[in-house]
Amino acid sequence: MGFGYQFLIVAGIPVAAVLVDCLASAAVSERHHTHHDTYQAPASLFHSLVVIMVAMGILGIAVSIMLGGMNLMSYYESVMMFFMVFEIVLFAFWFGIRRYAVATYSDYMRVIPFVGKTVMIPYKDITALRWTASHSLLRDRNLHIFVGDKEVVSLWNAIDIDQILGTIDRNDVLQILGAWAW
Repeated sequence: MGFGYQFLIVAGIPVAAVLVDCLASAAVSERHHTHHDTYQAPASLFHSLVVIMVAMGILGIAVSIMLGGMNLMSYYESVMMFFMVFEIVLFAFWFGIRRYAVATYSDYMRVIPFVGKTVMIPYKDITALRWTASHSLLRDRNLHIFVGDKEVVSLWNAIDIDQILGTIDRNDVLQILGAWAW
């Protein structure tokens, strides 16, 4: 059987995700600190994505062994490419949302986005807070923060946006959604 790099990627990405998840879970972090609060997506979301990666890795390995045992190596490349791309995309998504965090302080907030540099936003500089509603079955909503006419950051709905709004305490710039959107 000539298993290639796809096999290594399909087997390796779930192992890497499990290791990172275990090491990150070992370092218990508090949400409430004396001088700030930190908001991240729930740990159950991270764990469930790792479980999906492991399950797809096992399925990919089983399919590759089956294809090799049945002498169907002509299908091996395309089938393994599916599993490889699935694992890479899910790992990138998982890694991005693990990075995402919002820390609120007494007079400013610090947002670490999925991709990019950390953004510091003083509450007094916020000119608008706008909700955007998704028209999906989940009926979720994100909060976009504007400084001047420019959108500075978007707060993802998986974190506790209501608590963050309480800390910002800028109801004068909050634009309420209509009843149709929520």
